[in-house]
Amino acid sequence: MRVPQAYVPRYKNGEEIKAGDFVRVELAGDSVKGRVVVVIDTAAAIEGYIANEWTYRGTGVMVKSDEIGLVHFIKTHEELVLESRT
Repeated sequence: MRVPQAYVPRYKNGEEIKAGDFVRVELAGDSVKGRVVVVIDTAAAIEGYIANEWTYRGTGVMVKSDEIGLVHFIKTHEELVLESRT
């Protein structure tokens, strides 16, 4: 019997999205900078956030940005671009 693999959110280039990543969010022709604070699927979070508090959203990542606040992204490979990693 095959064991299902857990979903891991990835950037368009295939790299895994990790809590703490600094990203560029591309929305409707505009872009803003933010930071991945929670990766729901891997239960990872930066200090000050608790991953399990976001599991009700099911999948995706939470990104904090000064311009747009705290936003839930599901189609991460389409909207997020890795800028830098700590």
